[in-house]
Amino acid sequence: MGQEKQETIKVCLDTNVLVSAIGWPGPEAAVVGLVLDGVVSLCITAEVLNEFYRVCQYPKFGFSEAEVDGFTGRLLINAELVEPVEKLYIITGDEPDNRFLECAVAGRVDYIISGDSHLLKLGFYKDIKIMRAPEFLKLFHGT
Repeated sequence: MGQEKQETIKVCLDTNVLVSAIGWPGPEAAVVGLVLDGVVSLCITAEVLNEFYRVCQYPKFGFSEAEVDGFTGRLLINAELVEPVEKLYIITGDEPDNRFLECAVAGRVDYIISGDSHLLKLGFYKDIKIMRAPEFLKLFHGT
């Protein structure tokens, strides 16, 4: 990319990455940290946000409403809310996973970061690389 100003990397984060980041330290939290620091740009849809809120209410996680609201508020400061331009039916094994592809296409992201096997199995969709958080961090940090 030469001497020109490098464009910010854009990502779409799967719900499982967001839930892991709010609850536990680790690679998912590190990726979200890059978003919170404004180093990486997040594209998200209302549908993904709604799913995140729904999943965070599962009793097994024990997240308080204040924790979830605070996390989401910090996240949205460096996020672009996008509206999917088309319905996709690429993943047939778990159709709701298509919402991440739709978000990624609408936001013209570089990466989808996920722990979901249906998405990871694709590897790529169009020019969008699909990978786990640890893999993204290695790539991002050049190690």
